[in-house]
Amino acid sequence: MKGLYPIPSLEPLDPAPGADVDASAVTAILVTEDGRFLLQLRDDIPGILLPGHWACFGGHLDSSDEAPEAALRRELQEELAYDPAQVHWLTECISAMPRPTRRRVHYRWFVVPLPLADLPKLVLNEGAGMRLFTLDELLALPKVSPVDVMAILMYARNGTLFPA
Repeated sequence: MKGLYPIPSLEPLDPAPGADVDASAVTAILVTEDGRFLLQLRDDIPGILLPGHWACFGGHLDSSDEAPEAALRRELQEELAYDPAQVHWLTECISAMPRPTRRRVHYRWFVVPLPLADLPKLVLNEGAGMRLFTLDELLALPKVSPVDVMAILMYARNGTLFPA
């Protein structure tokens, strides 16, 4: 992709032995060839995590035996009617969410190249909207998912954070 660092060729990690998590989530960093990121505006309704915030597309694994990449592909189909040509594991972490949820979530982020030619084919089935953002625009958003920002920064600044 023009102007972006190559996607690292790493393999996903298993959670630490005995890690106690309340949920497992998969997330797509959808990035266009010009380096912009497609985000979803989450519905502004009670009962969902981060209502009214911009976030990456994705969701929870349906069961403990659903493979993370399969779950991500299912979520992209459900949310955008999109079947990506490529999916690349990037990183994962277990995050203890602050109050009021107090949940431990095992997050997995995948980089999904999104050709600009595919944008008109996307169908928004979940959320209040979607939009492309440059990294600077994304960082200036007043309401954005902090865990997604962490992963997007890790991807966008890969060459400076982890030099070869």
